[in-house]
Amino acid sequence: MQNDTPCAQPLKIFLSNIRTQAVDQGVSKATINQAFKGLVPNPKVIKFDRTQAEFSQNFWRYLDSRVSKYRLDKGTEKLAQHQQTFQKNYKKYGVPPHVIVAFWGLETNYGTNTGNLNLLRSLATLSFDQRRSTFFTEQLLALLKLIDAGKIPMNAEGSWAGAMGNVQFMPTNVAAYGIDADDDGKPPFVG
Repeated sequence: MQNDTPCAQPLKIFLSNIRTQAVDQGVSKATINQAFKGLVPNPKVIKFDRTQAEFSQNFWRYLDSRVSKYRLDKGTEKLAQHQQTFQKNYKKYGVPPHVIVAFWGLETNYGTNTGNLNLLRSLATLSFDQRRSTFFTEQLLALLKLIDAGKIPMNAEGSWAGAMGNVQFMPTNVAAYGIDADDDGKPPFVG
């Protein structure tokens, strides 16, 4: 962040504005300082944003590329493997197990691809980009709150768009709906 080039100046102003909003929403200065230390935009994230498969293919091509016999068979296997957890949570929250398994399969191939990009950097990049700044600023602030509360690690990784975990929830959804469904004491949605 020592760079004073013209491009760096707007970034400093942007981060200062985010810092103010985060403090106003109760995020500690220590968390903010650690989160923003050395933070720079990730150009790969912008490239990914401009070429999303969901929007660069028609629906049927997208569906054909995502639904396969393997995914259906693996989904059946996962339903059986985690039957008790799914049923317990179905009774408690009313979400049918097959819906959760379908999202799990489509979003991360049953947890095999949850993303490998730093969530803070991705969300800061998309927020700074201005194309959908309001949405991504809300996500960035939600992530900072989750980190500050100890629910998500500072170095958490996920998708280029800031989605995390097995079903790729955005930070606002993790904050609103995140539960420890398997009672293992670990934060939901990460890893």
